[in-house]
Amino acid sequence: MKLPLKFRRKRRLVGIDVGTATTKIVVLEKYNKEITVLDTVVINNREEDLFTEQEISGRIAAILETDNFSDEEAILGLPHHYGLTQLVDFPPGSEKHLDELVGYEAGQIAGLSGEGFINDFAAQQPFYRYKLPVAICLCREELIRQRLTALEDATLNLSDVTLEGIGLANAFLYVEPEARNRNEVLMVLDIGAVNSTMALLMKGQVFYTASIPFGGDMFTDALSQHLQVSQEEAESVKYNSRILVSDLNSPLTATARAMSSEIQGSLEQWKMQAQAEDDPDLKVAEIHLCGGGSLLSGIDEFFQTVYEVPVRRLTVTYQQELQEAALYPIAYGLALQGFATGEAACPISAAPEEVKLLIKRRRNYPHLVACSWILSFVLAISLAITYRSLTLKEVALGIRYDELVSCERHLGALQAMDETIDIFNHMLIPFVSRAHRNRTFVESVHQLGRWQHEKDWFVVIADKASYDNDGPPVEVQEEVGGGQPPPRANLAGGIGLGGLGLLSQKNSGQVIAAPSELEYIPTNQIEPWREIVAVGYTNGPKAKPLIYVDKLGDDLNTEEGSMFQNVDSVKQGERRDWHQMKPWRNFLMRDFALRLPLKEIYFDPEVNKTP
Repeated sequence: MKLPLKFRRKRRLVGIDVGTATTKIVVLEKYNKEITVLDTVVINNREEDLFTEQEISGRIAAILETDNFSDEEAILGLPHHYGLTQLVDFPPGSEKHLDELVGYEAGQIAGLSGEGFINDFAAQQPFYRYKLPVAICLCREELIRQRLTALEDATLNLSDVTLEGIGLANAFLYVEPEARNRNEVLMVLDIGAVNSTMALLMKGQVFYTASIPFGGDMFTDALSQHLQVSQEEAESVKYNSRILVSDLNSPLTATARAMSSEIQGSLEQWKMQAQAEDDPDLKVAEIHLCGGGSLLSGIDEFFQTVYEVPVRRLTVTYQQELQEAALYPIAYGLALQGFATGEAACPISAAPEEVKLLIKRRRNYPHLVACSWILSFVLAISLAITYRSLTLKEVALGIRYDELVSCERHLGALQAMDETIDIFNHMLIPFVSRAHRNRTFVESVHQLGRWQHEKDWFVVIADKASYDNDGPPVEVQEEVGGGQPPPRANLAGGIGLGGLGLLSQKNSGQVIAAPSELEYIPTNQIEPWREIVAVGYTNGPKAKPLIYVDKLGDDLNTEEGSMFQNVDSVKQGERRDWHQMKPWRNFLMRDFALRLPLKEIYFDPEVNKTP
């Protein structure tokens, strides 16, 4: 599978310079930030009878296909007379509004023309008198679309379109990096067959670009007329002749002077545009020649004599020893603009908006492909992890299901065992209740004896149910007849008969059925003891007869070892001890009754509830 262009370590771009006589193709390769020339091709349009744009585009496509460069991005150069460039100085601080300012300025440059124009710009660094210089390019939209249509028919992978002058400036600044620091005007002149392209630069900034309607064909025509020979013969003589400044009768010298006049006219226009007519120091300091016309022998010496400045040849390929090396600077600069990573000093595009959008989509396509691959990989990993997790859960759930099925088989037996255990628990309740009642009663006697006053006498100690049944058993009442009080419960020294009598079966609150009536113990009718009732007499002072009883209640509520809580007196209307207390009233003592709620209940009454 062929990787997208932006994801290859080696990236290639094709610059295409379509001229009248020849078409130049340069293929550049960028590898580890180093740019090299992969291939150069010159198509002689006249020898191959290529006259229309469709024919030239088809020939370019065929060559790129043969050399395996058809998939590479191509940047097309437009003849400089298709548009114009102008350097405009904007006020400092207006960087954020350059789009609006450039749009307004482009409208002013286009004037009242009814034609459609495409504009683009590149902000440059301050130089000369310019604070915020911006190079504005304005091109005729109709001519550009005609070129693009021809290229689309040839199925070229077009990446961008720009003027040849922009490509020329980019090539020069890349191969002559020291020119970026020279604070003087440098001219780069590409002499074509029909037109020449000129670029003026200062401190690495594009000062001015222009198309000069003068080229190498003018020298051929002059020789043809002077020698009365055909164009083919004159072309052969031209490259075997030399321009001599001193030979005033030579048609080559006369034509060179005419060309120099055209160049001088462009220089004067440049000074007018820069508003520097009165600046004698602003002049060309060096000339660099390239293009097919620069191969004419003696032309460099001619310009050096006329302008009195050094003249050098500009070559950009490894074929510098070959004459055709001078043909490639524009195509070289066009290819540089395609990298879009700073290699082009003035990356101005003349492509229509829809073409720019298409190029942007195409350049973002590798990122989308990479994102889709990454997303697919992440999704695949996620699905694999999820599948494994679900598989493990399925196994765990299968084991759990088997355990539940096994447990379900024992569920009936467990329920039967639970019911049996519940029955036995209910059967144990009477025994637990009896044992805890005896223990509770004895502990109650001990605690009352521990905190009672020595002048207090307890007559009755009973659980709530027995107390509510109002009185002692019948046999105890018969024994205590007459005026003699029954034996008291001396809590400090022991328990008398009166105290034990309160625990008789009749008044205990526990219902025990006869064996003949029921075959089981009615455990649901058994309630735990929740409180004790203590009834007695006190011999307190007349002002506060119950002072010792109140003190006893406070002690029972607050002492840490007390088994009671919320101890309180039984209200007169709720007392059930009148028969028991009657004999003691003859001794003129104050009787009392205390409710003694237990802190702990010795079994849960909820157990007694049956469904």
